[in-house]
Amino acid sequence: MKFLCYYKILPGKGADTRAQWTGTEENWFGTTMLARYHAADGQHGVVIVEADDVSALSAWAMQWDSNIIVDIHPCSEDDGALADIQMGEG
Repeated sequence: MKFLCYYKILPGKGADTRAQWTGTEENWFGTTMLARYHAADGQHGVVIVEADDVSALSAWAMQWDSNIIVDIHPCSEDDGALADIQMGEG
């Protein structure tokens, strides 16, 4: 399953977050990062993650919890969203 993981750096934690991101190896706990996009202001962005285990996704997010807030949403591509719409109409 794919997830949109929106992140926002906590106030005053920009330097700590950058140091963590550049100075340590990020653990994905068996999940797969498909893409990561950062806003131009450097304070927020989105990570698209594929995971079969929600606990692994939670562990990935929690490694950042002293510096950022991560808002996680399951998502689908166009084909999946269209199938959901058609199922709801039936």
